[in-house]
Amino acid sequence: MLAACSRTTSGLSHTPTGPAGTGTSGASPTAAPATQAATQEKDYRGIDPDTRASLDDLQRAWEKGHEPWRASAPDVARAHLLSLGYADPNVRADLVNAHREDGTAVAEVVYSVGAAIAAPGGVHGIVEVGQLPGGKIFFVRASSSDGLALAAVERRAGSLTAHMTASGPGQVSGTVRVPGGAAGAARSAAPDGNGFAVLSFDDKDGSAPLILDLRQRQGDRAWIVEARVQPVPAPPGNGALGPGSVLRLDGVGPVKVGMPLEEARKAAGVPLTLIETPHCRSLQPDAVPPGVVLTSTSGGTVDFVNVSAGSVATAKGIKVGSRVGEVWNAYPGQLTDHLRSEPGGRSGRIVLRSRDPGLQGLALVFEIAGDRVSSMLAGRGVEAEELCA
Repeated sequence: MLAACSRTTSGLSHTPTGPAGTGTSGASPTAAPATQAATQEKDYRGIDPDTRASLDDLQRAWEKGHEPWRASAPDVARAHLLSLGYADPNVRADLVNAHREDGTAVAEVVYSVGAAIAAPGGVHGIVEVGQLPGGKIFFVRASSSDGLALAAVERRAGSLTAHMTASGPGQVSGTVRVPGGAAGAARSAAPDGNGFAVLSFDDKDGSAPLILDLRQRQGDRAWIVEARVQPVPAPPGNGALGPGSVLRLDGVGPVKVGMPLEEARKAAGVPLTLIETPHCRSLQPDAVPPGVVLTSTSGGTVDFVNVSAGSVATAKGIKVGSRVGEVWNAYPGQLTDHLRSEPGGRSGRIVLRSRDPGLQGLALVFEIAGDRVSSMLAGRGVEAEELCA
């Protein structure tokens, strides 16, 4: 099922299925001033090719008739899977979860190896592809598989730590590399009894992006996960959005509900990526603080804040992971209970509203699972059952 696993440039030579993206035609990339090229490289999120300069070279070659299949997202995904060593991967012709991130078109291509797309057995997964504004070819941003998942990445001074969940007991191995460079020494670890595994790598230069490659073998099957880990941002200034920011009914840290998205982006003081879906536009921190998303359902202003991980807490100290009892003790007489008892504990919602006229129409919702806070939603419309739908 999986042949040699060296990372090589694949030359897929078959009749292309035709353009599958939504990008618009634009002028051919030309040599940019050094500062502009550096900015483009910094903002690039690809792993194949792994540098913006390489993507520009491929675009120019494509315009001259070379490798016409690069205009087809499924074909680009298949070429990448072949380059990983998968033999004869199946890819779906349609794209799923299409959206935009800072103008870049992003979508997912579903694949399987050793079984049909919807059939059991084999390896199933997703290749995430992108297409730059004005670009005509696709590039690969990440890949994932059903048997191995990247749960979180911690990048601190001197080290990068990957937290994974695995469906089987086999050793998980991994490498990291700087875009355009060779992979460093491999690390490996066996999942614990709950399927969790942790790998740590040396990270001497936190200012450069890294490509993370994780693999697990079981018999003739192999699961592969790839991701681009962005540089560690400079420490946020005083008042910037960060791990210690306070979540309120009307916002988080320096960001307030009702702010135009661009104003919120400036106020945050940390790098944010704009993600556009059919029903919402969201700003998500590139690295810090993790688990915080600023979302607009109206299209122009921040409507609510979603906190699903990390240390961001309310003024009373409630955060993801807090117990139900702690929530009730923090806000006596101010909460509405929408909980139900389940075998693993209580689940549902607890809603906090304020009598302050200035906060009318706002709420803070604590999502509960297994007697603990699993996420927090603050702002307008957060009591609706379906958000961004």
